[in-house]
Amino acid sequence: MLHYAEEQFDFVDLGSAEVEPIRFRVIDFVISVLRDDGIHFTNEAYAGLLAAFSVQFDEGKQYNQQEFLQELEPQIKIRQFIY
Repeated sequence: MLHYAEEQFDFVDLGSAEVEPIRFRVIDFVISVLRDDGIHFTNEAYAGLLAAFSVQFDEGKQYNQQEFLQELEPQIKIRQFIY
């Protein structure tokens, strides 16, 4: 998600009667699926990154990779590069 959060793709739900594709941003799709499925990361760095992305998602902010990385908590930045 760090590299492709703002990228968009078309999604077709094969289980739905709707045939028209729905356009999603990667960040919107991934966070929605993780939340809907109740998935949580046990790795602290990944959990921290997901929490930071969730804030961006909830606030409807446009993603900027440089700003996002600068605003990360120091302990997440350190752990991100250890793993």
